Amino acid sequence: MQKESRQLYISLEMIKVFLSIIFATIIYNFFISGILNANSQINNLRNIDFISAELQNNLSKEQKKELEIKLLNVPEIKKVTYVNSYIAFQNLQKDLGIVLPKGDNPLSDSLRIYVKSINNIQKIQEILDSTQEIKEYFLDTTYSDNVNKKIKFFELLLTSFTLGAVSLIFVVVTIASLQFKIDYVGSLINNGYHKNLLLATKQINLLPCTLAILIGLMFFSNVYILCRNWFIVNDISSSLLTLLQIAPIQIISNIILIVLIWLIPVKERWEN
Repeated sequence: MQKESRQLYISLEMIKVFLSIIFATIIYNFFISGILNANSQINNLRNIDFISAELQNNLSKEQKKELEIKLLNVPEIKKVTYVNSYIAFQNLQKDLGIVLPKGDNPLSDSLRIYVKSINNIQKIQEILDSTQEIKEYFLDTTYSDNVNKKIKFFELLLTSFTLGAVSLIFVVVTIASLQFKIDYVGSLINNGYHKNLLLATKQINLLPCTLAILIGLMFFSNVYILCRNWFIVNDISSSLLTLLQIAPIQIISNIILIVLIWLIPVKERWEN
């Protein structure tokens, strides 16, 4: 009777370990998705810092093209986008909710000059000051400061998610190692000790641990889709990456987790 009680206890512990790996894997995958989404937001925000430069009137297409090439050759400039005055005027009317005659367009053709870092703005300003094709330019420093604050926030999130993911790797590997020990004790109780018992119990439990990780990944995928749809429906965020966008990295990160479990060393001191 006492032996049966021990077997039941060990079986329950095995179930707890199996469920723990599933739960830990779900959280791990959310940390990985957080890393990917935070990194995506940082990259998007870094493409927002730009200088708006109004061009002189009556510039030819060749002159505009030459100016774009000249600016793109500046190392501190990442990208240059041409903005047609007519399109800018239409967008302005949409924003204001009014309709004005085409002849009342006060806007000039302009360039959006995206900078690699706002810290290099002084050098770029010197170049723009000496460029005759540019009438005037401006940089909304308040807007730029807000963007940089958002970047720092997402960088903090990125660091937090990374630390969380690394911690979860350690947790999952530790839980799997504990599973090997529990099954080892169960084998000792039921069958007694024999040579390479620990290695045998590890090999038996590799498949359940692998399945637990795959089940955790499957649960995460479904929950992520639901969460993303909820964020979009409630207008909280529409920029979260889709499951297809994060799937390759998610799969690779889970394969790494499985490989680490398979590589858990069998230590003889467990058998002493």
